Amino acid sequence: GRSPQGGADVGANEYAKQDSRTTILGAAKLTGKNHSGFSWGVLESVTQEEKATIDNVGEQRQQTVEPLTNYFVARAQQDINKGNTIVGGMFTAVNRRIDDVKLSWLHTSAYSGGVDLVHHWLDRKFYVSAQGFASYVQGSAAAITTTQLGSERYFQRPDNAYSELDTTRKSLLGSGGSFVIGKRSGKLVWDVGGGWLSPQLELNDIGYLRQTDQIRQFGRVEYRVVNPKGITRSQYYNVYQSQLWDFDWRTLSRDYEINAFVELKNFWEAGNGFGFNEMGG
Repeated sequence: GRSPQGGADVGANEYAKQDSRTTILGAAKLTGKNHSGFSWGVLESVTQEEKATIDNVGEQRQQTVEPLTNYFVARAQQDINKGNTIVGGMFTAVNRRIDDVKLSWLHTSAYSGGVDLVHHWLDRKFYVSAQGFASYVQGSAAAITTTQLGSERYFQRPDNAYSELDTTRKSLLGSGGSFVIGKRSGKLVWDVGGGWLSPQLELNDIGYLRQTDQIRQFGRVEYRVVNPKGITRSQYYNVYQSQLWDFDWRTLSRDYEINAFVELKNFWEAGNGFGFNEMGG
C-alpha cells in the first residue's frame, strides 16, 4: 500500500494521473507459539504494478511508476531454560519485476537475515545480548550506483578511503551487529557494549536504515534508590560515555554525561545533568 516510488515524466501541455497508493493484490500473516517456547511468524504480500496515465490533449499514454513486487518476512524465536535464554532469527526478501527502464534505479531483489541471542543469569540480575545480520541487494548498475550515492553512505565523499564508488557494480553485501553485557537489578546497574553497521549495509527496501559506516562503543553506570528514603520516593544518578568511529577509524563523536534525578514524596521531581559532546571529522 505504499505510495508509488516512481513519477511520471510529463512534458509541455501534459498532465498525469496516478493512484496515491499501490494496490495490494494479496497478503497473508501466520503466527504461532507452542508449549516448548518456540514462536514464529511469517508475512507474505504481493503489490500490483502501478501505471500513471499521461494525457496530452486527448492523446493518452501510460508509464509504470511502481513495479510488481513481492514482500516476505519470517521470524522465529526459541525460549530456553524458562526464558532465561532466548535465541532468534529473521529473514526478509523483496523481489521486483522491473520491465520499465525508468525504474531501473530500484533494486530487483533485496535480502536480509540475522540471528540474535539474549541470556540472563543469577536470577536475571546479569544479561548478555548479541545480534548479527547481513544484507544483499541486486540490481542494475544504475540501481547500485544510486545506493552507493545515497545519504546513508555517500561513497563519493572525498574523505572516504574505506569504501570506493564503483559505478559498474550490480550488487552490495553488507553486515551489522551489536554486543551488550550488563546488570539490570539492584541499586547499582550498568551495561557496556558496542556495534557496527558496515558501509555496504542496505535495509531500506523493507526496513529503515538511516546511517551506515559506523562503529560504536558505549558504557553506562547508574546508582538508584527505588524505595522511599528521607523526603524522597526514589533517586537516580548515572554516568554515560560513548564513542563513534567510521570504518577508517576516524572519530566521529565522543559523548560524556552525568545526570541526577530525584522524586519527592509529594510527587514533585527535580533533576539536573551535564554533558560534553566532541564532534570529530
